Amino acid sequence: MYLHHQYQYDYDIETGKMFIVGLPYKTKYVEVPREKRFERLYSYILIKIDLKKATEYLDISIQTEDTTIKEGLFKIALILYIKCFNNSGGGRIQLPLKKVYKDIPGEPVECYNKLKKIRDKFIAHDEGDFNEAKLGMVLNENEECIVGIACPEVQSKFDYDETIGILRTLCKVALKANNSFIDKELSIAESYLCQRDFKHVSEYPEMTIVNTQI
Repeated sequence: MYLHHQYQYDYDIETGKMFIVGLPYKTKYVEVPREKRFERLYSYILIKIDLKKATEYLDISIQTEDTTIKEGLFKIALILYIKCFNNSGGGRIQLPLKKVYKDIPGEPVECYNKLKKIRDKFIAHDEGDFNEAKLGMVLNENEECIVGIACPEVQSKFDYDETIGILRTLCKVALKANNSFIDKELSIAESYLCQRDFKHVSEYPEMTIVNTQI
C-alpha cells in the first residue's frame, strides 16, 4: 500500500532539488520519464491547481466590498474554471463536464453554460459590450438644432455576489470530482511503475523544479 499524493514535499531553493519529508527512513525522490500514458494524470494535477486558485480568489472576492477587487478576482477565477472544461487546443485533457456534475441537484451544466457565455462575451472578448455600445446626439430643443454627439461609457453589469456564489459551488464540486480522477490515475500509474527494478529506477535523475511553486 502506497501513500499516493499524501506525501509531504520540500525543496532547496538554490538547487531546485525536491525532497519527500516526514518519513522514518532515508528517501530519494526521482523523476519518472514522461510517457503519454501519464498525460491524463498530469492534466488532472494542473486542473486541481487551477480549481484551488479559483476557489481562493472567489473566497476573497465574496468578502470584499471593493467592487474593483471583487470584479477582478471574479474574472480571474472564471477564466481558470472554464479552462478546466474548455479545450483550448493544447495538450491538456479537460474535465468531462456532464460526468463531474451528473449527481448534483439543480442545473449545474446550465449554470456552467451561462458562466461560459459570460467568459466568452464579456471577459475573454467584448462581444456583448460591443453590441450594446451606443452613440447619442445632443439636441437643443429650444433652438431646434444639433449641439453635438456623445458616447456614454456603459458596460454590462450583473449581480457579482450571486454569481460568485454559484461559481464557487461549481468549483468545489469540480475539485472533489477531479480529486477522485487523480486517485484513479495514481493507482494506475503506481501499478505500472512499481513493477520496475529498484536499481533501474534509482538511476533516474533526482526530482528538481525550476521557476515553479509548490
